[in-house]
Amino acid sequence: MFYSTIMKIDSIDRLRDIRDALLVEQGINPTRQGEQAIKVVVDRIDEIQATLDKSASRQ
Repeated sequence: MFYSTIMKIDSIDRLRDIRDALLVEQGINPTRQGEQAIKVVVDRIDEIQATLDKSASRQ
C-alpha cells in the first residue's frame, strides 16, 4: 500500500518532506520496513527529477 501511495505523489517537495520524516523516524526507531520505505521514496524522487531534467533540456 505504501508503494502505490508514493507512486501517486508527483510533488518532489512533498516527497522530500516524507523522506526527511522517514529518516528522522529511522534514527529514533530503526526498522527494515523503514529502510525499504526510504528507498521507495528516494527512487520516486529520482524518477521525478529525471523527468524534470529531461523536460528542462528540451526547452
